[in-house]
Amino acid sequence: MKELRKHDFNDPISIRETLNSISTRRYILPAIQREFIWSTDQIICLFESIMDRLIIGSFLFWTTNDDTLQNFHFYHFIENYHKKDNRHNQRADVTGEKNLVAVLDGQQRLTALYIGLKGSYAEKIKHKRRNNPGAYPVKKLYLNLLDEGAKESSYEFAFLGQREMTDNASQKAYWFRVGDILNFDNKEDIKQYLIERNLFDNKFARQALQRLWEAVNEEKYIHYFLESSDDIERVLKLFIRVNSAGTDLTYSDMLLSVATAQWKGDAREEITQFVDSINDIKDGFDFKKDFVLKSAATLADLDVAFRVKNFNRENVEKIESEWSDIKYSVELAIRLIASFGYCEENLPSANAVIPIAYYLKKIGHPERFIDSGHFEEERKRIKKWFTLTLLKRVFSGQSDATLSSIRKILQESEETFPLEKIIEEFRGTNKGLEITGQELERILETKYGNALSFSILSLVYPYLDLRNNKFHKDHIFPKKFFKKGDLWKLRFSDEDVEFYMENYDKIANLQLLLGPVNNEKGGKDFQEWLEDYNSGDQKKKEQFKRDHLIPLDTDLSFENFRDFFGKRRKLVFEKIFSILN
Repeated sequence: MKELRKHDFNDPISIRETLNSISTRRYILPAIQREFIWSTDQIICLFESIMDRLIIGSFLFWTTNDDTLQNFHFYHFIENYHKKDNRHNQRADVTGEKNLVAVLDGQQRLTALYIGLKGSYAEKIKHKRRNNPGAYPVKKLYLNLLDEGAKESSYEFAFLGQREMTDNASQKAYWFRVGDILNFDNKEDIKQYLIERNLFDNKFARQALQRLWEAVNEEKYIHYFLESSDDIERVLKLFIRVNSAGTDLTYSDMLLSVATAQWKGDAREEITQFVDSINDIKDGFDFKKDFVLKSAATLADLDVAFRVKNFNRENVEKIESEWSDIKYSVELAIRLIASFGYCEENLPSANAVIPIAYYLKKIGHPERFIDSGHFEEERKRIKKWFTLTLLKRVFSGQSDATLSSIRKILQESEETFPLEKIIEEFRGTNKGLEITGQELERILETKYGNALSFSILSLVYPYLDLRNNKFHKDHIFPKKFFKKGDLWKLRFSDEDVEFYMENYDKIANLQLLLGPVNNEKGGKDFQEWLEDYNSGDQKKKEQFKRDHLIPLDTDLSFENFRDFFGKRRKLVFEKIFSILN
């Protein structure tokens, strides 16, 4: 944690001082914090550690300023936790407040201390119905002043309700409510308490109660670092770092927490459900929460940068007011690229979908945009832009500036999808969309497993109905034939073996076939399969060759793969180059 080492820790404080700051609501919880989730066993373990003088870890606090209090939501600590009726933190009204301290790390431990010393815990009894009034008995934390029988600690703690309290006259247990230790001003009060209850002669009772008093009142158990920066980005990074040791926390998770705090409805549920729904479109996708958040910011005409300050109350309210339109446009954009044949396995850039969604929102996301002949030219223009964008990796690396520039062009466009204006805007830059002959040569080196291989092949087959049919990528000369051992057995030269193994997986040996046709072709020899597939009809076979850019006057035997590969690569190059230029 390099950030923490740049400063010294503040002087530690006692548990009692900390509880007072929580009770007076000087200590608050930022909206990025998740809710309290500890069990009673975890709370007990914490108190056992304190009594046994074990380390309970450090804490991270954050001094808030007026801007922070105004732009973000905060919550109070839970005192009386009830798993059914009171498990959500109460929203804090910080209007006019000064010098408040937000807890960035340590919420679970501090809440556990607060519940153990000042509050209660109610959880459901197994096998009882939720609507049964007795299903959630309220329990408080107690310390046994007579029993040293705990397994890992010298002290026995338990959460007990009224029905579970044993008679304090019993010789086996005397349960002391832990929170009552706060009523003792000094150790003389402890002595008087024990005398009145005939416990003063019990050495363990004296030692246990004095130890509890010292731990809460005298010892400085709360070691904390006080972050004073007003840079919300730094604060969020600190929060992610200190909270990610045991839980997978991503930046988008944190941004979603911030957005949730500002959203009037349930943003987390809305966005999670929306991610699930768009990932179920056609053959399936793998969009994440960060894609939805960035899409929402872009389509709402906000700053597209992924920063916490961009998800302040005003911006989130704007997103929420346009949420229906945003959702519809994003979903329509994804259905559109799905009609182009894209899915999880061949979509290398999710952000490339966002400008399409923005454009569809701008033109009112027509219902039949995907299948109406009226929009055919628009779909072609969008598909060409989308394909070029993926091939040129426009959204790789830092893409915020690119996304903003494209959005500006879309904002100013008055007619069709402004393909030419976008090309002109980025001409001569590293985000340019023109593909030179040299670049195309490099692109054709793409191999079967690369997500871009589909985009390249789709240019070879501009006429295919990818919306209504499922096409497979297929090795023209089957992959199973390309094994070094088999090639050497066929007496190929070392040079040919190297060529075969290097090139069989590249674009020049790939084609798109209808799923059932590809399944039927399987691993058959291409020359034999082509003859059988066309039932010996020469015209059909010649048409198949033209459709798939198979060299017409070339021997299609496996032994002639090297010659075939060179000629087909040239045909594919010429076809794609003519389409793109």
